[in-house]
Amino acid sequence: MSQAAASLLILLGLGVVFSDSMYFLSATVGSDVPPMPTAGALAGGLTVTLAGMLIGLIGQLLAVPFSTVTAIRAASNRRTSLADAWSAFRPRAGKFLFLYFLILVPIGIVATLIATALVAVWFYALFNAFEHGTTGGALWIVPLVGIGMIVLGTWLAVKLSVALNALSVEDISATGAIRRTWTLTRGLWWRTFGILLFFGVLTSVASGMLSFPVELVTGFSSAMMDLSGAGELSALVIIGMIVSAALSGAAAALQVIVVAVLYLDLRFRKEGLHEAIWAQTQTKPAEPPRSAGSV
Repeated sequence: MSQAAASLLILLGLGVVFSDSMYFLSATVGSDVPPMPTAGALAGGLTVTLAGMLIGLIGQLLAVPFSTVTAIRAASNRRTSLADAWSAFRPRAGKFLFLYFLILVPIGIVATLIATALVAVWFYALFNAFEHGTTGGALWIVPLVGIGMIVLGTWLAVKLSVALNALSVEDISATGAIRRTWTLTRGLWWRTFGILLFFGVLTSVASGMLSFPVELVTGFSSAMMDLSGAGELSALVIIGMIVSAALSGAAAALQVIVVAVLYLDLRFRKEGLHEAIWAQTQTKPAEPPRSAGSV
């Protein structure tokens, strides 16, 4: 729900900014003094967009531990309410935020800066080659380095894919979560990568196929309406935004659930956690298994 709400707010905010900017640009044709975009509309659109991003971030941060706690408790045949999930996760919330904002986010920022620098260097080399009529070595070296960085980034992303999940339910530190995900994915990297890739492509394709008819109808109606139909056009645009937001939220939620179940599957395969759960539920049905990582 939070992901869908965030997507809707972002779409609405960007829609306000985009529509006001397009109005400004279109009005420049045949006009000596084009109307300036209203500051209120631009500020409002940016505010809504930032609010959507914030809600999306909070929703994602809460969805990861809640889905992980629910999955590991469901494996021992226990129902979990939101209150139960929060109670189990709350002692680890500080370490969770530390891992996310001070370890994983900086890694992502560094990777983004490196990628941006490589693209900038390549374009510089490309323009320089066009200007001087030569083919510099950077034109060949930079793409190879870029491919190597993509491979390295993909490998690292898969290795760290369940770090947040591990920290959500296990009594470990933030750095311990890095070691934990490294251990769980050791020898199972390709399987983990395949599952993440498959469901990533699946959700993207399914979301695109479901949203395409709505976007097609909305775009066709927009092209056929004139200014007198502004009210109907706004309603259609809003409906399209709501549907797109719902699909985006559903896709994001599915991805979070997939990673939570993947974390549980890795523990089953690496540690035999399912056997411990089965044995303990047979002897003490009311007690959860207390191996490392159970909540």
